[in-house]
Amino acid sequence: MLSCLLSPSGTYQKTSSGTMEIRAAASGQSLQAYARTVLARDVAEPTLADAAAAARRTARSDVTASDVLAAVDDGRAGR
Repeated sequence: MLSCLLSPSGTYQKTSSGTMEIRAAASGQSLQAYARTVLARDVAEPTLADAAAAARRTARSDVTASDVLAAVDDGRAGR
C-alpha cells in the first residue's frame, strides 16, 4: 500500500505505509498517534522562509560598522 506524505518543502512524496508503521511501532505508538506526533513536530518549527521573514522584521538598519566594532571591543574588554 502506498500513501502520500507532505514533505517540509510542501510537496507530496509517495512512501510505503510500512515505513510509518515500523516507525510507529518502534516508538510504541499507534500509526495515528505517530502521524500526529510527526505533524505536530513539523509544524512546531518555523520554516526557513518564516525564520527569514522574522529576521527581516527585527533587523535594525541603523547599526553601523563602527557600532559593531565597538561592541566587539567592549566584549573583548569584558573578558
